[in-house]
Amino acid sequence: MSKFFFPLLIAVVLGACHAPPELPHQPEIGFLSVKYWETDSRRDSLNLVLAFQDGNGDLGLAPIDTVPPYNRRDFVLGANGQPITYANRRPEDPIFTTKNNGIKWEIRTSESETDFQADTLRIELNPNHYNYFVRWYHKDAGVEGAQYEEYNFLEVTGVPLDGRFPILNTTDRERPLQGELKYGIVSSGIRQFSKDSIRLELWIQDRALNESNHVFTPSFTLNDIKASN
Repeated sequence: MSKFFFPLLIAVVLGACHAPPELPHQPEIGFLSVKYWETDSRRDSLNLVLAFQDGNGDLGLAPIDTVPPYNRRDFVLGANGQPITYANRRPEDPIFTTKNNGIKWEIRTSESETDFQADTLRIELNPNHYNYFVRWYHKDAGVEGAQYEEYNFLEVTGVPLDGRFPILNTTDRERPLQGELKYGIVSSGIRQFSKDSIRLELWIQDRALNESNHVFTPSFTLNDIKASN
């Protein structure tokens, strides 16, 4: 199934502006809309819009924000303080597969004219690499009493639904902001949920790692929210 899901995540800021100074520094969001766009190429998209406000405007990550605390992953260290390799993995460490390459393990190579070395190191992904978070819940809409279950795209496809939106406050001073965030997931795999009822859990995070409130979309089917071309 993973080969059918290759999301492209896009975050666009709409209408960021000054807001009353009494806003809290922790970001707050509200759900506005979700639309499904179906294409002939099957590269369909799910477009989400959130309202946001933040008291000091420290929202967004730049492309250069890849060092701690925004690094993509951390190497897991053993009791000796050294990175865990596949050769000395612990009983609780997962088996290496092509699916978890880059998620649970990372192949590192060093090559010179006289020497080539390769090793596989245990890693953990850092959630603070992202600032926009999505959790996908679904159930069979045709089964009475079915319960919502999370579908973990990272585990199934190797690609997270989480993403990064750019820095919103482009001035050199703190200022309150409010506006809308538009976030798109473009994928050839959305249609696999065409018979399901879906709910999404959404939240954002500021540069100080303050997490916003979590919001849920109303339950929907893709046909319910399908946009007219």
